[in-house]
Amino acid sequence: MLRKIILFLLVAIIMLTAMQMPIYAEEATKVLLSDQTVTTHGRAYYTDDGLHMNWTASGFSFTFTGTAVTMDITSSATAGQAFLRIYVDGVAVKDLAISNRSYTARLVGGLENTTHTVKVLKRTENGWGGMVTVHNLNVTGTIGEPPARPNRRVEVIGDSITCGYGNLTANKPINSYQSSRQDGLTTFATMAIEPFGAEMQIISKSGIGFGCNNGGGKTNTMLDVYAYTDYFNLGTDVPWDFAANPADVVIIALGTNDTANPDGDDYKQKATAMLSLVREKNPDAYIIWAYEIMTASRADVLMQVCNEFGDDKVVYHKLGMMDTKNPGDAGHPSMATQQADSIALGDLIKQLTGWKRAGEPDFVYGDVDGDTKVTAADALEVLKSVVGKVTLTEGQTKASDVDGSGKADAADALDILKKVVGKIEKFPVEE
Repeated sequence: MLRKIILFLLVAIIMLTAMQMPIYAEEATKVLLSDQTVTTHGRAYYTDDGLHMNWTASGFSFTFTGTAVTMDITSSATAGQAFLRIYVDGVAVKDLAISNRSYTARLVGGLENTTHTVKVLKRTENGWGGMVTVHNLNVTGTIGEPPARPNRRVEVIGDSITCGYGNLTANKPINSYQSSRQDGLTTFATMAIEPFGAEMQIISKSGIGFGCNNGGGKTNTMLDVYAYTDYFNLGTDVPWDFAANPADVVIIALGTNDTANPDGDDYKQKATAMLSLVREKNPDAYIIWAYEIMTASRADVLMQVCNEFGDDKVVYHKLGMMDTKNPGDAGHPSMATQQADSIALGDLIKQLTGWKRAGEPDFVYGDVDGDTKVTAADALEVLKSVVGKVTLTEGQTKASDVDGSGKADAADALDILKKVVGKIEKFPVEE
């Protein structure tokens, strides 16, 4: 009997030891993260011990040929834990909860032994949502060239709203912070940006204001934070390299926490200073100040600041007020509100930049001259082409064919004029 017990214990020890062995340990190749192996996203940054991801939407991407990857990481959070979103070949496949310790985490596995692109973005916010440091990857296969960054870049400067505070409540608010209920990758700003295929860079933190934080504190505001890579961990020692990361569009989504500032003149002065700082660091970008999703208090002041700034690439954008009957945690916008507000913001980005969303045609029916408007001048261009005065490009021909006949002719010119004078709301091809 004793011999059977000993034999059973030996078998159990062997099985437990095997279970604790790292998956793919024999086949995996250790890969250090660097500009030669991965592409960084957001305000991710390197130190001697690895790549640090603290801000929302910070992360990295890489290509590899193989079946699985693990990563050696360290994480710590003030509240809750960090969450990462994992994308494989452009598709979000899972959200990974990260423990507050040092360990080896399974990133992807069970893939076909072909070439894949993997992207890792932090879903949770700076501080409460935890710092994640990736020391190295363990690749079952061969690492490839780092993916190219998108040509378009949009920066979001915000507070708890653009951190996604409490937007995963499923209509059951608990009114306290839980990182598991926060999705900073699915907010009104990110949902507006994503269809354009732009790189997202998010500098947001719950409770922060441009000049006055929630509770009234006037230190560690976004005016202090913005110019630096990670002010809350590195202080002012490491400025952010704006020249190497030029933004096409900057969305300032601040002002809600600043309502704690009782001094209206100081509020306006600090808002102007914030706008000036953003313009200094992004000399060529469109700047959109988006406000009013939780409160409209002092919206008139922010609108005035934008109008008086004297910059035709600065725009004030009124957000739709949140649905108070369907809130997220602690009176924050729900996912439904975030999604609703993303539509008009996306339309504004399109209007300012001329970018097309994924799946949109690269032309607008009736806009033959490419000025983004349908006017009598467009009808004239079609008529000129009919009599041989001009030759339309392929794109112009597509825009001209508003009746879907497959060619640009006088009938198309007539339909364009009908729309210009309000006789029709849509072209026949759009019906």
